[in-house]
Amino acid sequence: MVIKMKKDRSFCLWNNDSIETRWLRLKRYYSLNVTIYEMAPHAHNEMEIMYVTYGECEITCIDREGNFRTQKLKKEDYVIIDAGVFHTLSVRRDGFCRILNMEILLEQAAGDFKIGDLLQRSGGLKAFLNKGEDYSFLSDKNNEMLFLIEYIQHYNSSKLNKAESSLALNYYLAQFVLILARHSDAKEKGSKGNRYVKKVKEFLEQNYDSDIRISMIAEKLNVSEAYLQRLYKQTEGESIIRTLQRIRMEKASVLLTNSKLPVIDIAVSVGINSRQHFSYVFTKEFGCSPKDYRKMKGYSEMYEGFGKFNFKGH
Repeated sequence: MVIKMKKDRSFCLWNNDSIETRWLRLKRYYSLNVTIYEMAPHAHNEMEIMYVTYGECEITCIDREGNFRTQKLKKEDYVIIDAGVFHTLSVRRDGFCRILNMEILLEQAAGDFKIGDLLQRSGGLKAFLNKGEDYSFLSDKNNEMLFLIEYIQHYNSSKLNKAESSLALNYYLAQFVLILARHSDAKEKGSKGNRYVKKVKEFLEQNYDSDIRISMIAEKLNVSEAYLQRLYKQTEGESIIRTLQRIRMEKASVLLTNSKLPVIDIAVSVGINSRQHFSYVFTKEFGCSPKDYRKMKGYSEMYEGFGKFNFKGH
């Protein structure tokens, strides 16, 4: 199936040369409560946001190059799809999903609100619009986008006088695009942060037998030591030192069970030069001394006198 993208970019959020003179107008909004749903590929002249409040669904977007991407969305996940971009929605037969949907038209500004005014005040929004995306899958862990969608829908149908409703609605629409930019920035930083965490783990696995300092890892990744420690703790729920200790003790437990190396040699092979300190850390990790652990696993003290071998990586 060949899908042709619409060429008119005047309604688009991204790659729109006239974006600074444009503003947003809520065209329609509704909620979907579905158990079985298969939507055919379609596009709008409006940008569309689909926000999952319950259950899960799958969204497939087709970019302007014809590339497909399917993403599963769960509660607090949402997608912003630009005008003219084809997409589908599906909910499995055995599932249930509730989705809040808004379609927002980007039209020529006629009042006091313009995208250009926000761009002058927000570098984050400028960076977001310069990405040139066709769609963006985002997450709303603090529910700020959810509350904003509800406010926008409320003021669009408010019984306040027209001028007051319009003013409130435009302020919330301004917050809408700013929150989009902030969530996109958080996603990008999170993705970059996850790469840092992965590299830290790889470094620890490859160098656990060495004298490792966090400053050394931070320098290697070109980030500050404080940032790296904070990021790692937030992502993994434990410190880098704790992970290193756990890796070393796991390696030591394998050697105690499957080798005849003396305890001191095992300690050295996992990067600890003191038998006393090794025994302390091992006991704290496994609840018994290295000698007792070896006995429980089938080895005895008779092996303590055997020759030295390098078992790194076994």
